[in-house]
Amino acid sequence: DMDGDGIGDGTDSDLDGDGFGNANDDFPSDASEHNDNDGDGVGDNADPDDDNDGVPDGLDAFPMDSSESRDSDGDTLGDNADTDDDGDGVDDASDAFPLNPAEHTDSDGDNIGDNSDGDIDGDDVPNADDPFPNDSSEWADTDSDGTGDNADTDDDNDGYTDSVEADCGTDSKRPNSVPSDFDGDGVCDALDTTDSRSDDMKAENAQVDPGFTPGFPSILAAVSLIGAAMLGRRKED
Repeated sequence: DMDGDGIGDGTDSDLDGDGFGNANDDFPSDASEHNDNDGDGVGDNADPDDDNDGVPDGLDAFPMDSSESRDSDGDTLGDNADTDDDGDGVDDASDAFPLNPAEHTDSDGDNIGDNSDGDIDGDDVPNADDPFPNDSSEWADTDSDGTGDNADTDDDNDGYTDSVEADCGTDSKRPNSVPSDFDGDGVCDALDTTDSRSDDMKAENAQVDPGFTPGFPSILAAVSLIGAAMLGRRKED
């Protein structure tokens, strides 16, 4: 009478008297054990890893389920079955940081989540100084027209395209630096080889001919003074 219940073992349906019938007791002769979840021959009460998944029961969120051991977001659904492990509302398949509820996107692929990344698009311009923090191809908008300078054909919005200003030698980043066009033919002076003004315009802008070479009388007077000085010196000699 193993369990001392007054019933001989031959007829006792619960030999060890642990409350589990022999048919349902993995250890019918051991009152301290009745279940062997992983079938390793060690009762669950003594087994440090009941489901034999390699994770000790004390660290296993699902100690009796060999297919699960972790529940990152505490939703009682194991990470292996959970489609959103960190519970941030973004499916693991679309989440760059599936185990970090504070992050889910990494725009520049630098392994720093966008929420904590000081340069989201990785263009080496801090977000605070970048008018296009999510566009690595743009980081400046000189004329604040919403189009980045790299795509904008007129960075300073002065009416002259950047390429024209480059050819004409003016600054495409300064609206007050524009190509000069004296004859108004649409070709900047730096590239213009002809004067396209009408004859009337040329006449209006022409200087009045004084009838003599400017400064010539002064030159004659100077020559006369020099000559007189030389004659005076000869007389003294």
